[in-house]
Amino acid sequence: MKIEDEMKRALLAYKSRIPSAPVQIMVPEGRNIHFFKAADILYLQGDYDNVKLIMRRGKEKVIRGRLDRIAELFEKHGFLRIQVSYLVNGRYILGMDKKQVVLKGNVTFKISPKYQKKVFEELKVFQKEAKKE
Repeated sequence: MKIEDEMKRALLAYKSRIPSAPVQIMVPEGRNIHFFKAADILYLQGDYDNVKLIMRRGKEKVIRGRLDRIAELFEKHGFLRIQVSYLVNGRYILGMDKKQVVLKGNVTFKISPKYQKKVFEELKVFQKEAKKE
């Protein structure tokens, strides 16, 4: 089986595991705490000490902090780290291959070589779990 076909199958299995019920993610920012619905966020972009949340409808929200410090909060809810500076919402992945991912709205990102193996392995885990059921 070609790797692209395997990734497509793994992506479908991954997406089937993302909760469809509204999930709120609590994000600390200094003394403040923000709540975001996971389904409202298309992707996150880290820029030094700021994280920009790009919302599904095009709005942006900037919070002070580092992406690497909040990434785990989002990864638990269906977000994939594809570059040092980007997390994408698995709900809105339309397609992907070994080198890039396409999100709803034809937003395309390259998958960093550093993260290619990790992304593929995460997707394969979900594919294996789906086969067991």
